[in-house]
Amino acid sequence: MDGWSKIAEDSHIGSINTTTSDQDGDGLSFSAEVAAGTDPNDADTDNDGLNDSEDTHPLDGTLPDTNTTAPSTSRLINLSTRAYVGLKDQFQEMVGGFGITGTGSVKLFIRGYGPHLAQFFGEGALSDPMVTIKTFPGGEEVLVNTQWNASDSEWSEIADEYQPSTAGDCGAFITLQPGLYTTEVVGENGANGIGMIEIFTYDDLTAKSGGTVGNEVHH
Repeated sequence: MDGWSKIAEDSHIGSINTTTSDQDGDGLSFSAEVAAGTDPNDADTDNDGLNDSEDTHPLDGTLPDTNTTAPSTSRLINLSTRAYVGLKDQFQEMVGGFGITGTGSVKLFIRGYGPHLAQFFGEGALSDPMVTIKTFPGGEEVLVNTQWNASDSEWSEIADEYQPSTAGDCGAFITLQPGLYTTEVVGENGANGIGMIEIFTYDDLTAKSGGTVGNEVHH
C-alpha cells in the first residue's frame, strides 16, 4: 500500500468532504494538502514547529521560513514641512494637519523654524514665526508659540541636536489627547519668508532615548 492509500484509509476519505475538511487542524483542507504534498493527518509535515499553513517550506524543515522574521518595530516619530510663509490676513500661513490615535494622551515637541533657516536662505528666511495648533474641526487653540522658552524644564531631557539654537525660533511642549489637529505657521509683525514646522513625539527625543509612546502620530 502506498503512502497516499494509507492516508486515505486513515482519514476515511470516502466519508469526508475533501474540499473543506481539515483533518489535522492546520488551516488547510484535505484537498489543499494533497495538492501541496503535505500530510493531511499531520499539521506539521516537516516537523519544524510550524503548521503547514504557516510554513513557507512545509516539506523541508531545514529551509528558512520568511514568516518567522520578527515584525518591524519601526514607526513614525516626526513630521515636518517647509514653505513660504506670510501674513495670516493675506491667507499666506503654512497649514498642516496631524492625528493621534489610541486611548491615552501623547506628549509632543513642536518646533517652528524661521531665523535658524537664515544659514540656508539668508534674508529669505522667515524672521519672526508664530506656531499655532488648533483642534479640528472645532478650531480651538491649544498652543500658540512665538519663541522657545529656555526655562522650560523639558529642555534638559531633549537631546542637544533637537534643541532650538536661534533666538526667535519657536519651540514648545504639549500633551494632546487623541483627535485631529491643525498646525499653522504665520509671520509676526509683518514678517514673511521661508519657514518650517516640525512635530516630534517627545519620548523619542529625550537624551535617554528609546521611549515608547502609547499612541502614534499620523499625517
